[in-house]
Amino acid sequence: MAKLSSLFKFEGTLDDFTVVKKTGVVKRKGGLSKERIATDPNLSRIRENNMEFGMLAASSKVVREAFKDLKQGIRVQYLTSRLSKVMTQIKNLDTTSDRGYRQVALGIQGAEGKNALKGFSFNGTKSLSAVLQKPMELDTVTGKVTINGLAPSFDTLGGIGANMVGFKAYWAKIDFATGAYVVSQSNQVKLALDPTVSNVELTHTTPPTGTGINVFVLSIVFYQTVNGADYPPSKWSAQRRRHHRSTVVMKTMIELIRTYQDEITTGSIFFNDVEICRSIELPWAHNAPNMSCIPEGEYSLQHRHTEKFGDHLLVENVPGRTWILFHPANHAKKELRGCIAPVMEIRGQYGMHSRMALNILLRNIKLTGIHFCHLKISSHENTHGAVGSPHAKIFQST
Repeated sequence: MAKLSSLFKFEGTLDDFTVVKKTGVVKRKGGLSKERIATDPNLSRIRENNMEFGMLAASSKVVREAFKDLKQGIRVQYLTSRLSKVMTQIKNLDTTSDRGYRQVALGIQGAEGKNALKGFSFNGTKSLSAVLQKPMELDTVTGKVTINGLAPSFDTLGGIGANMVGFKAYWAKIDFATGAYVVSQSNQVKLALDPTVSNVELTHTTPPTGTGINVFVLSIVFYQTVNGADYPPSKWSAQRRRHHRSTVVMKTMIELIRTYQDEITTGSIFFNDVEICRSIELPWAHNAPNMSCIPEGEYSLQHRHTEKFGDHLLVENVPGRTWILFHPANHAKKELRGCIAPVMEIRGQYGMHSRMALNILLRNIKLTGIHFCHLKISSHENTHGAVGSPHAKIFQST
């Protein structure tokens, strides 16, 4: 049955009607005239608000213009509205000016005003702490940014589909009273998304000059490399993603090499021959359900998502066992029933930073564009006497 979608066959304004295609809203002109707002004594509060709205718009614009180069590398979402909200908070910290004349330039002079701007994310989807897992050091005198001991595949999160990560620092001198700004950009450091440890140093040739406050920004951009060119996410296309996946040569092999102990089984997880994290499991108890780690051997892995465990991996075709998962856990005997928990480090009976380790494993799998991969479990020579000679035959299902 046919339905009438609209009586209006135009977009924009015609006479007293305005049609907005994006929202499907039809508005009719009404409300207060500009002349009345400007002269009516009863509308003084509206005039005060309008004056401050204009000042807030100008303050937001100067920040957007100062860091306009950031838009070339990231997907910016709702930047104007989010920045205006922060500027409103800073404006409200101006306790000396009358209503209608409060200024961002005065509100930002104090520590509280500067803290309101601190931590602002330009892309609006992830904070810096959600992407960078290593501490960053900033020298506010020279503008130098240092990140020591960075292993990109371990210490950066969010680069699904990328094989490079780039770091760059911006140092701006912004005068909110005049709208003037000067920006200095550091060198850019690009690193492969692998476990190689590097020290990142971002320096400025000359500091920005002028009046105003100092604003420091760290940019982290993930890149896809295609035919020798690095593309930021804003330049990724479905075609380039497919091409990228076809040019990345990987066996999608995950290998778990175990060491058996009386109370816990520990291990190292390798992705395509590169160690990416550690693991904890129950001790070997002859494959008894809920009491033992699974036998050594080769299995298939499938990516899954459930409300309880979130994103995780299912180990398929385990002899005599079902629902063996790779999922986060920090204590084998308290949290595991035969499953495998990736961890970043092991301290006694405890595994540390398990969710981070699983995210790293999942990201490496997603980088290949394949949802199924191969798992091989083997072991080191037994040195703890927990299970006789740990060769493959002992762990075969009977």
